[in-house]
Amino acid sequence: MYKTQAPDTAPEAEQIQFSIWRKIPREQKTQQVHSFNRRMRAILWQNITQNFPHLDARSCKQKLIELEQGKEFGKIDALLENNFMLQDPIELAAVIGSLFEQLAIPYFVGGGLASSILGETRTTVDADIAILLNDINLLPRLIETMEGEFYLSEIAIEEALTGRTNTFNVIHLTSALKADIYLIRNSDEFRKTAMSRRQKIYPTGSPELSFYLCTAEDIVLQKLIWYQMTGRTSHKQWRDILGVLKLQAERLDFQYLQGWSQQLNVTQELQQALDEAGLTS
Repeated sequence: MYKTQAPDTAPEAEQIQFSIWRKIPREQKTQQVHSFNRRMRAILWQNITQNFPHLDARSCKQKLIELEQGKEFGKIDALLENNFMLQDPIELAAVIGSLFEQLAIPYFVGGGLASSILGETRTTVDADIAILLNDINLLPRLIETMEGEFYLSEIAIEEALTGRTNTFNVIHLTSALKADIYLIRNSDEFRKTAMSRRQKIYPTGSPELSFYLCTAEDIVLQKLIWYQMTGRTSHKQWRDILGVLKLQAERLDFQYLQGWSQQLNVTQELQQALDEAGLTS
């Protein structure tokens, strides 16, 4: 049974809305996500400076970091030593993507940023980026390349590389935006396949903001995994999944979705999502 994104929306009205969004080219949609997140972040910054007029720029930036990333990040002096520069996750993805491309490190953007571009637009304050680091010798160059613009922990990177964790964080020093970098293991056939299917996008009117994005099918599958890991309780993940399915609709590769859902043990979740997105007969 079709389920709307919000309980106060009529199914007919929502279906018309998605049909209109479906006509928007992906590049234009990316530009819209960029503008939307940048505008939301500007409002947050304005609220901080207006509500706390006694705070200096450093303290205002600290409060922004605490609101977006958590209080533990607000204690990092390296982030507070740089003046704040308003940017959004699209810009962050493009900056990091450019650095990875310089080092010939395959990557793609996923997470909430991908689902916003490929589905229903929502705010997000970070970027999830998966990388395939086949050559361990690239690690020193990666750290050297990023440390001028980002705060990063070599210990966290080392723990990710040795398998003690799956990810490490980098934080842009001036914008205070965070990216979660996910390392794709050699045994992870799904994400290696997703890497081979990635597509580069060029936001309308802003070619400098180009980066590699995962496909709609792959972000749906990834979010189904995360949804299952949360005990099927994450409303945000489920809404993202339905948003992508509804927007992409018949453009989806259903055979690919069904095949990988079986291998990833998310067949039941996929079927429910397809039902609620109105994509089953």
